[in-house]
Amino acid sequence: MQDRPKNILEISLRNPIGYDEIADLKSQLMIAENYSFLVIDTGKHDFVSINIIKHFREQMQVLEPQLLKFEKIALLHPPEYRNESSNPKMYQYFTSIIEAKKWFLE
Repeated sequence: MQDRPKNILEISLRNPIGYDEIADLKSQLMIAENYSFLVIDTGKHDFVSINIIKHFREQMQVLEPQLLKFEKIALLHPPEYRNESSNPKMYQYFTSIIEAKKWFLE
């Protein structure tokens, strides 16, 4: 039997993604405790506007103290999008939850 990562917080953003969905994400992260891994699923990656994408990135920076509590963070997005991590040991982009969970075990 393969090892399975434990203590995973999975957050799925409703699409289209706007200010309310980002506020929900922020609320969930502010109260999260005792999780080793985080998965943020952007679904179809359907952000309402470029400004919302910028706001999402800004809020992720604001949330850095909360994010640093996790060993690893996986961001899920559709296959047609391509992203690169600036800190691949801490966070990575994936197109499937299965691949993300495999990475958690590395």
